[in-house]
Amino acid sequence: WPDETLCPDGPLAACKLAALVASEGSLDAQVDAVETYPHLYEVLETDRKRDLMAAVEELVRAEFDEERISAIDGVHVRTDEGWFMIRASGTEPKIRYRAEARDEADARRLLDLAKGFLGDASDR
Repeated sequence: WPDETLCPDGPLAACKLAALVASEGSLDAQVDAVETYPHLYEVLETDRKRDLMAAVEELVRAEFDEERISAIDGVHVRTDEGWFMIRASGTEPKIRYRAEARDEADARRLLDLAKGFLGDASDR
């Protein structure tokens, strides 16, 4: 709530939450109203995460339009069906990849696409 404070503020958050419940009803009802999507997640253990991530980014940029890609923290790609992300762990020798879409089949296809980019990067 930058209009009220620029610092983390637990008591303010509690007040905001209480006001939300007072005006909108129970949190259970509000959470139930939020649409959810299949979210798939896998991990690749590797000691080459820096090299693999550089190759993944290059491969993804060759495949997708620039406006669909974000490389702020890993490689995140938005598609018409959903999105996938490939990201190196900051603390472990692992690369995590995940996908989300409106249905399970599209989420699986996007996760497989991410896994394919990692496989192609490993072959380099």
